[in-house]
Amino acid sequence: MVLTMGYTSDFNENEILKNPEHGPVMERLDVKDAAEENPEPTMRSDNRYGNHWFKNSNEHRRIDYVFFKSLDLAGLRLQECEVISRPEMPFSDHELVMVTFSTK
Repeated sequence: MVLTMGYTSDFNENEILKNPEHGPVMERLDVKDAAEENPEPTMRSDNRYGNHWFKNSNEHRRIDYVFFKSLDLAGLRLQECEVISRPEMPFSDHELVMVTFSTK
């Protein structure tokens, strides 16, 4: 049995599941968004490393995702998905995304 549990990436797409091209693909893959209940931005316009990506916009974006599937088969559940923001000393142009899984 092959068990694919997670996909993580910088998709460079804000609200990827609402995108008319990407959303249906993600639906066919039957993946769940780890941050579905609390979708926080992962790229902030006030981040000193990332502000050149925003072309003078003040809008924060969520472009980093953790998708998962088949947790039940592995006896796991999603415990928490958190964006770790450090505006005063950012790690990079993206915020960190931490996902915690636990056993049922």
